[in-house]
Amino acid sequence: MKDVYGMVISKGISPDYFLDVMSDREVEAMLNEYYNQLKREAENTRLIMYSSLAPYSKNLKLTDVLKFSWDNETTSYVPTPLEKEAVKKQANELFKKIQVMRDNEQQ
Repeated sequence: MKDVYGMVISKGISPDYFLDVMSDREVEAMLNEYYNQLKREAENTRLIMYSSLAPYSKNLKLTDVLKFSWDNETTSYVPTPLEKEAVKKQANELFKKIQVMRDNEQQ
């Protein structure tokens, strides 16, 4: 808990808000974003190292330079038919708005 508290405070969130108001979902979202930020930084480091070493190796893979626990993770999210329909509906509405904007620009 002390680590989470320190991380949240370092992000500029007031201690009172964190301790008294912040919901579990907000804390989880903060932790997920923090973890993703650390992953991006580690991936950038690995890419720089790979770029430095690749000219000297014929078969070097990105994961040969640095191995991370998430390298073997598979994220295969399959949306439900209901979610697909909702996205299609939103896309169609957006497309219609864009068409109206284009028609107004041409006039």
